[in-house]
Amino acid sequence: MLDGIPPGTRRYSARFVPRAQNPSLRWILPIETARAITRAHDSALAPAGLEATQFTVLAALADAETFTMTQLADRLLMDRTTLTRNVRPLVRDGYLRVHARGDQRRRFVELSGRGRRKLRAAFRSGARCSGKRSVRSRGRDSSNW
Repeated sequence: MLDGIPPGTRRYSARFVPRAQNPSLRWILPIETARAITRAHDSALAPAGLEATQFTVLAALADAETFTMTQLADRLLMDRTTLTRNVRPLVRDGYLRVHARGDQRRRFVELSGRGRRKLRAAFRSGARCSGKRSVRSRGRDSSNW
């Protein structure tokens, strides 16, 4: 309990209403669930030295020779600036290569040999997370949502 507020409630119209019962706050539950799942995958991938977003980029490149940044962003349903922010540390660490071909305006991304090895290690780490029955978020079991 924080300041007398029961867990799972938010202040609404000067009284406490559980989120699930408050229609204006129901949209928060899927977001919290997604964040909880991401945190669980981040901790499972930590031994491999990757975050869930980085793992997603590596996995998307595993079955293709190369993608342009735009093609990869479209495939991952990401904004190009978000993808660039996620790709930068992977290039720095040698897991990806980014290069230009032809007209120099399009940048191509490909998985390096080191990136393939990192991806295999991450798959082994991530498999441990997939075997869990539920994800816990702020002390609540998400399987009850």
